[in-house]
Amino acid sequence: MRYKHRETDKVGIDDDHVIELSDGKRAPDSELLDKELNGVIRDALGALDDDKRLVFTLKIFQQRSYEEISAITGSSYVDTQLID
Repeated sequence: MRYKHRETDKVGIDDDHVIELSDGKRAPDSELLDKELNGVIRDALGALDDDKRLVFTLKIFQQRSYEEISAITGSSYVDTQLID
């Protein structure tokens, strides 16, 4: 009976439960890609002039509407070609 109990406790490497195991951390390759992407975004934002950088940041990162961006920037016109 003990032997039979030990046999049922064994788990194969291809078992679905083993494949789904995770320590909750992101995979190293995913972290590296995010760092690279953040660097590219930082460089691209650095290349924009201050006004365009502000509009881009408000629209993309803060998800503000064009009306809100106009109110924040004090401009009645927001260059929608920058975002779209």
